[in-house]
Amino acid sequence: MATRGIAFLGGYLINLLEKTSTSSNDASLKTTFQGVPLWIILLTVAVLPGIIEEIIFRAGIMHTLFSKHDSIGVIINSVLFGALHMPATLLEFAIYFLMGLVFSVIFLKSKQLEISILVHISNNLLATIGMF
Repeated sequence: MATRGIAFLGGYLINLLEKTSTSSNDASLKTTFQGVPLWIILLTVAVLPGIIEEIIFRAGIMHTLFSKHDSIGVIINSVLFGALHMPATLLEFAIYFLMGLVFSVIFLKSKQLEISILVHISNNLLATIGMF
């Protein structure tokens, strides 16, 4: 899956260039959910954000605001998606921007919100299981 590849490469670059093993977003999640049952973590970190973010970004911003300007919608959507994840560095922003770009293109090509939701949830589940 493209988003996991982006995350893996991004994690490697964060480790290499910034001398830390995780993004600030992931570090915050680990701290916040320490000692919480895994099923609650999966629901709140993987499933619900995948649904809510896709509804807001792809159905709301892209489809509603930029339905006649796909390219502009994809770029603005990806920038906002990257910013939402509170990156601490430009590299972290680039990782989330590229993930937003992939989700946007999937939505644009499939024209089905359900598909981008499933891809987003799958990405989040793999990342969350890897973190915890």
